[in-house]
Amino acid sequence: MRTPSAAFALLIALAPLAAGVAQTEHELRTSPFVAGAISAGALGFTGGAASHGLVGVYGYAAFPRLILGVQGGVTLARRGPSDAAYGMATLGYRARAIRQSLVYPFVGVGAGVMDGPIDGRRRSAVFGAGVGVDRVRGDGHRGRLIGLRGGYLVRAGDIGERAIHLSFAIGAGGRRAQPEKPPIIIVATKGPGSAGRVDEEK
Repeated sequence: MRTPSAAFALLIALAPLAAGVAQTEHELRTSPFVAGAISAGALGFTGGAASHGLVGVYGYAAFPRLILGVQGGVTLARRGPSDAAYGMATLGYRARAIRQSLVYPFVGVGAGVMDGPIDGRRRSAVFGAGVGVDRVRGDGHRGRLIGLRGGYLVRAGDIGERAIHLSFAIGAGGRRAQPEKPPIIIVATKGPGSAGRVDEEK
């Protein structure tokens, strides 16, 4: 089944173009700068197996354009071992930052175990790509985070299992501190031979 993977790859490729224009300094300051969250959703193998419940965690630190983070997850199994468990380091791009929200495509590399319908259970390197949307709500520089993250996982190998996942997330995040502007002090002075003057001190 190549259609889901092709569609998702196209979405990831187009996500940075959605920004359209450069972000303003205010948008970059009010979007999430650091974040950590727990997530819950579903994972399905593209080989046709049924979808599985998925729980996981992720966290990141955002810089002017790049986002460095980690992500991990495990599927819920009724009996026996989990069908998928993985952890990876991620590198993202700030595609859009607006109104305390951040939209970012990302890629990742790590390791895990996947037991899919193609070639069974194996432990190997895992590669991933996806898109996340996070919003930090609250006054000041910290607040509650709500997010949505979807992605595509590929297990290394000649055949390699492939899976698509989508999760909702809650957690906490922080925004950049607003730079403090120095106060402007106006001083009125009057000396000999002058009608008076106004000095501004910054």
